[in-house]
Amino acid sequence: MYFVKKIDLKRNRLIVVLFCLWSFGFYAQKNSININATLDSKKDILKISQQIVYHNSSKDTLKEIYLHNWANSFKGRETPLSNRFIEDFNRSFYFADKKKLGYSKVDFIKLNDSIINYSTVKNQQDIIKIDAIKPLLPNESLTFDLNYTVKIPSSEFTRYGKTNSGYNLRFWYITPAVYQNGWQLMSNLNTDDLYEEATDFSIEISLPDSLYLDTNLFKYKIENNGYKEYLSVGQGKTNALLYIDTIQKFKTFTTKDNLIITDIIEKEIDEKLATDILTREILFIKNFLGDYPHKQFFIDKTTQSKNPIYGLNKLPKFLDPFQSVFRWDLTMFKEISRKYIENTLLVNKRTDYWLIDGIQTYLMMKYVDEYYPDIKLFGKYSNYWGVRSFNIGKLSFNDKYPFLYRFSARQFLDQALTTRSDSLSNFNRKIINRYKAGLGLRYLAGFVGEAILHKSIKEYFIETQLESTTSNSFKEILSTKTTKDIDWFFGDYINTNKKIDYTIKKSIIREDSIDVVIKNRRNITAPVLLYGLRKDTIVFKKWINGIDSTKTVSIEKENFDRLILNYEQLYPEYNYLNNSSDVSGKLLNKPLKFTFYKDIESPNYNQIFYTPTINYNFYDGVIFGVDLSNKPIIPNDIDDMSDVDTSTTPPTNGQVLKWLNNKWLPADDITSGGGGLNADTLQGFGGSYYLDWNNVTSKPVYHFGELSDSAKKKARKKK
Repeated sequence: MYFVKKIDLKRNRLIVVLFCLWSFGFYAQKNSININATLDSKKDILKISQQIVYHNSSKDTLKEIYLHNWANSFKGRETPLSNRFIEDFNRSFYFADKKKLGYSKVDFIKLNDSIINYSTVKNQQDIIKIDAIKPLLPNESLTFDLNYTVKIPSSEFTRYGKTNSGYNLRFWYITPAVYQNGWQLMSNLNTDDLYEEATDFSIEISLPDSLYLDTNLFKYKIENNGYKEYLSVGQGKTNALLYIDTIQKFKTFTTKDNLIITDIIEKEIDEKLATDILTREILFIKNFLGDYPHKQFFIDKTTQSKNPIYGLNKLPKFLDPFQSVFRWDLTMFKEISRKYIENTLLVNKRTDYWLIDGIQTYLMMKYVDEYYPDIKLFGKYSNYWGVRSFNIGKLSFNDKYPFLYRFSARQFLDQALTTRSDSLSNFNRKIINRYKAGLGLRYLAGFVGEAILHKSIKEYFIETQLESTTSNSFKEILSTKTTKDIDWFFGDYINTNKKIDYTIKKSIIREDSIDVVIKNRRNITAPVLLYGLRKDTIVFKKWINGIDSTKTVSIEKENFDRLILNYEQLYPEYNYLNNSSDVSGKLLNKPLKFTFYKDIESPNYNQIFYTPTINYNFYDGVIFGVDLSNKPIIPNDIDDMSDVDTSTTPPTNGQVLKWLNNKWLPADDITSGGGGLNADTLQGFGGSYYLDWNNVTSKPVYHFGELSDSAKKKARKKK
């Protein structure tokens, strides 16, 4: 339970002892962290005495131990965190007042009551290395005692730290790194992805009397003169969050099996309705994944605001197109499902994040399909005049996933799902890769069968619960439950940013069958789903595999008038306008549709966009006209961009786009694919200058005499 009551801490040490004994019995051979801390709110300093019991759960003998010390990532301008902010074009940390920065100063580290040597990893000030220890054999443990001081940084950098009224503390303590086929070391890069093993926590913290504590651990409180002392304990946890404030912002909701502690409160929703919604959410997730190994969910606004539901978070409330119940329900469902997964499946979220992202996004889609199937992407605005007649106004809420992925893919912004999270753009890390992973699981569910996928995910969830794992274990489980080839998914789909794009080249109608010629327009071979439609009713659908170039499929004649690929948009596709073929004998595959100005594409129509124009000249006077175009809002092809022309002179193999005559046009690549001129051969070459992208060491050389007069003066001053 979540206790907030006065107790005599000394008389209740037995509680802690019994808790720990039960903890070690249930979660045998886990790491443990015991902390005694005091907060100096005037100096924003935590004085910490800590004990770490580290258990070697690997099969290797360890000769050194690494500890993550992320509180020290705020130390100065030379840390990986500072460099990350610069890469994100955020200069606030680099130029911040020193008083706003933080640090972690270690006084000593002891092993068996003897002070031992340690060092900081080069260029990673937030990682500690302890070596020269007795080799730690498998299934053996070491106990370390530490004393250190943490200066709490301002929360303006990562949203964790000192706030206007208190402290939001995450990654504030020293914790062992994970050893899994080698040490999994990672610096703080403001991505909230510290890899921790399931750990048993016991934290005693003394606070000034004016402050209150909320935490994701079980909490006990005692008040003495001038200060409050809290004892917080938890088992099998992967983090310890402390929210310290002058007021208690968190509220507890009680369901049949769980407690939900949150400061995300919707005033328009009463407690009974909120509890009913939370009960429904947890039951939905439980039916999909299995039992949650913890009693409580701690949902804080700080963490939620770093990964909101995009589309629900940008407009002020008076312009909000959604009802408060829908907004709060989805916000809480996303956070609860995230906690449900991340606190159970212990994976390295910096290198192997795609599966937990995919499961969470897939759950979001299934939840909306179940309880909000009629909600549109633009909410109530979808019914407004001027919006409802456009295709974009008809998009359902779940249509945002393929829509945004397609936008990213067509702009060539997408990245592989196995790209390290610290190498992803923020757009892909927070949105696109999560969407692609969720769409991929929906794709997989359609191909192998929804029941098989769901059973595999549930088995993976139960078998690896609170154990360090990888997405490869899920692949092994799924492979035992289907005879279908899924190598395409665990190969090109997750490991590359190759785009799926198939088209029906032609349909040949025979006496009792139809030969459908399907062409692969890209370089990824994946299964496609062929539909037969009678008007808008699905008559049949069939999966087709192994189309690496062109394949002819013979199907039996039935009562349908149109064939179409990916009709229900079950899988993410680069271009789905070329997916249909009319077999009823009509002149056009799809009917014409005229739309004012611009819109997103519709796979059911040949679209013509018209824009009235008005011009004037001296001889003709006022001239009225109309511009016609078939290019939608999001270009389907690079040639749809206004300043690109690949149609007049189609590109040949090996050519690139170059800026010529105010347009991007195909032209020869002077670097010959990277093997010609590069940065170390620029000097002395007349004409255009080119750089080889792969050459990161050589630099262009210039001579002082080649500089302009003003440049010469600046160069002399620097000398």
